Amino acid sequence: LGAMGASRQGEATARAYAYQAGVAEMRKKIALQNRDYSLAVGETEAQSYGLRARNVMGKIEAGQAASGMDVGAGSAVEVRKGQQKVTDIDMAQIRNNAARKAYGYSTEAATEEAQAGAYRTAEQATHETIPMNIASSLLSGVSSVSSKWLQGSQAGLWGGGKTESLGGDPS
Repeated sequence: LGAMGASRQGEATARAYAYQAGVAEMRKKIALQNRDYSLAVGETEAQSYGLRARNVMGKIEAGQAASGMDVGAGSAVEVRKGQQKVTDIDMAQIRNNAARKAYGYSTEAATEEAQAGAYRTAEQATHETIPMNIASSLLSGVSSVSSKWLQGSQAGLWGGGKTESLGGDPS
């Protein structure tokens, strides 16, 4: 019974490790999906911001032209260049924020992958120790039976052993 219990306990432990590895692998997949999604969202936000910024740039140029400025030279061009630099910086910041978020998900995925590997290693190790645990249980049982046999033999239960007196006259 002890050997059967050792086997079943080992198998249950291995299945638990396999389950935990599967959960970690699923969390890794989710983290990678989140990474890809955050990059896509960042790019969409940057493009949307770029469209709004071009609208602003058009209004600036239209305002310059309506005021009678030469939009092709001088400070009018410098104003639009400055606005374009601000737009470029803002778009880069949007993409950078998305990349940082994606990096966090990539790190999470790597952690989950490592955790899954650790669980798979523990599962394998558990499978490898099952035979040793069964043998240990059997040897423990044999040792216990042997010890009881020796005690019984010494008590004279099987004849030929040492007899013990209960305090009365042995004759």
